[in-house]
Formats: sequence, C-alpha cells, structure tokens
Amino acid sequence: MEASGGQDPHARQRRKARRVKRYYFANAFDAQLDAQGRILIPANLRTFAELQKDVTVIGQLDHAEIWNSDKWRAYNDEIDAEVVAADVEDIDF
Repeated sequence: MEASGGQDPHARQRRKARRVKRYYFANAFDAQLDAQGRILIPANLRTFAELQKDVTVIGQLDHAEIWNSDKWRAYNDEIDAEVVAADVEDIDF
C-alpha cells in the first residue's frame, strides 16, 4: 500500500520508531554493580529522570527502566487496557 506521494506508510512509521528509539536509547549505559550490589546512575540521567529518593524499577523484556516513583504512578494511572489496545493497533504489533 502506498500513501500519497508514493511513500510506504509502514516505512514512515518505522522511521519514526527509529527516531524515538535513538532519542531515548542514545543515553543508555551498561551498568555495573558496586561491591554492595548498587548501580551508579550518571548525574545527567538522574537529572533527566528527576531521580531523587524514591524510585521504581520496571522490567522491559531485555532491560529495566528506573523511574521517579511519583512520575511512574502518574504515568501508570493514565494507562488502561483500551489505551494499550489502541497503541497495539497503531504500531502494527
């Protein structure tokens, strides 16, 4: 199927997905545990994520996300099965 201008709509969607991934994952880092089993998160990422005291760690298949707990609760409160179902349809999951 072609969109106007002859551009494959799936190709456009894949380009957008790559752009989003690059934006977020460009600052990803391999973490090493210290002797007490802790992970040191770089200051720029702590600032970006507004990590201070209480954090929430969530699993994402092959990686973990570390969230400011208040921000995670607010984000999670906005998500329900209908929102996820619509997202699945939009991203050709």
